[in-house]
Amino acid sequence: SEFKPDLSTQAHTYNKSNWSNVQITYRLNKWYTKIAATYRMTSRENNDFLRPQYNLKDNFNALDYNANIRYNPSKKSNISLSYNLRNSNPSLSQLNPFQDISNPLNIVSGNPDLATAKNHSFRLNFNSYNTQKKTSFYSNASFNFQENRVVSKTSILDDFVRYTSYTNVNGNFQVSAYTGFNKTYKFNTNTTLRYNINLSTNYNKSINYSNGNLYNSKNTSLSPNFGITFTWKDVIDISPRYRVSMNTTTFDLASFTDKNFVNHSASLRTRVKYPEKLEWSNNISYLYNSAITGDLPKATWTWDTTISYSILKDQGLISLTARDLLNQNNNINRTATDNYIQYSQSPTNTQNITLSFRWKFNSRKKNKA
Repeated sequence: SEFKPDLSTQAHTYNKSNWSNVQITYRLNKWYTKIAATYRMTSRENNDFLRPQYNLKDNFNALDYNANIRYNPSKKSNISLSYNLRNSNPSLSQLNPFQDISNPLNIVSGNPDLATAKNHSFRLNFNSYNTQKKTSFYSNASFNFQENRVVSKTSILDDFVRYTSYTNVNGNFQVSAYTGFNKTYKFNTNTTLRYNINLSTNYNKSINYSNGNLYNSKNTSLSPNFGITFTWKDVIDISPRYRVSMNTTTFDLASFTDKNFVNHSASLRTRVKYPEKLEWSNNISYLYNSAITGDLPKATWTWDTTISYSILKDQGLISLTARDLLNQNNNINRTATDNYIQYSQSPTNTQNITLSFRWKFNSRKKNKA
């Protein structure tokens, strides 16, 4: 019954965007080069009818770049290098200095002096494959860094109220690399063995604020992965896989504790089709997370199994699926951000049995010889 301007809003927002681009492509024998540039003109206006002093009108003009060069030493391999520059404008809510007190314990206000964030990205790729030897090798490395990244700046004062605004920071960057190798052995017309090995690594530095204090966090991760697939005719498929992830996070703020944890994951997929219309498939997985603390289990096993039978000349399929036979799916989630690490467990009821029927309406008839 009482109108409160501080808890009310009435505003019109206008956004206008124009852009023009130019692209040059050059090809010569084994070389390919592309250079592109886009000029973006963005105009945004926010008219606040309750608080005219907070009216905003901003123009953002920026030039985005994209460059790529690729070299093919042979038909079976290629190497490429690319660079991208992408500009990201702050949102109107981040620019608006109006103080939002709708939540009295979390008061938020924008910063009209925010600058456009610039995202730089470099990427190097190499691929090679040999059809005769049935091998493939792939590798890539990337480096990304940001200028004027927009982050939230939060402070908790003596009244236990959280005050949040936004500011620009510099110094964020990420370095990552990935490499993998595949090899296929064909012992005869019926038996095939394929294995895959890959390795990924990442280093990330992030600048943020915690209770008004500027800090940086550094995260390093290393994750090797190995998998095998064995196939015999259309009767048996067996695919085991194992992966380990090693992570380290450090902070230069005394109130934060450095973190080190290792995750293990393994899986086994099997499929047996015998006789011709009957198929039995299984998916067994194991997860271990050393970062989980307290009374929550670090390791879990899950097992799903399905029995299927084809009918109606293979146009129909009856399936009976049992999920989470071991009843260990605890639905534990780990959330890690620049400001906090959170573990949560929510109620789950994944253990079930499902009977299903599938019918193919558009199956093509085989042509008679």
